[in-house]
Amino acid sequence: MIKRIFSLFIFGLISFPVMAGDIYRYVDEDGRVHYTDEPPPQYGSQAEQLDLGGVQTYDAARVPQTPEPPTRSDSNAAPLRYEVVEMLRPRPEETIRDPSHTLTVSVRLTPPLRTTLGHSLQYFVDGKPSGGPTTSTSRTLTEVFRGTHSVQVVVLDKSGRQVGQTETRSVFMKPPSVNR
Repeated sequence: MIKRIFSLFIFGLISFPVMAGDIYRYVDEDGRVHYTDEPPPQYGSQAEQLDLGGVQTYDAARVPQTPEPPTRSDSNAAPLRYEVVEMLRPRPEETIRDPSHTLTVSVRLTPPLRTTLGHSLQYFVDGKPSGGPTTSTSRTLTEVFRGTHSVQVVVLDKSGRQVGQTETRSVFMKPPSVNR
């Protein structure tokens, strides 16, 4: 009995790669692209066998718990603090499916950003600055690839000292899904 079970187990291991099968691509008369493991007979001659080249993998960067923004300003600047520095977009733990690998971040400040005092915003992804300081309360971040990322925005005064910040948010970048 044990010999039979062992033989079945070995047979299963040997035949596993064979069971993966082939993938075919064909276009129907309406111009729709189909992927299948067995093309219909009427499309057999048009079906193109695909070489998927193995499993796609990705090693995501480690996500720091808190970015290392510039140091806080001294207590003399207390009257220049912001009552509200809130991230509007992305939502906490939002899953984003964007084939262009972009992430739009928007913030709200109360009072509004004090540009006359030289205040600016620095956007952070995974604890690293994304671009230089800006006065825009919305920025599209590029090259944010698949994985879990932390996002934060810091308000800087004209000397680069921190006078406010948003909470750090996690977002999940995923490839676009394919509708079936």
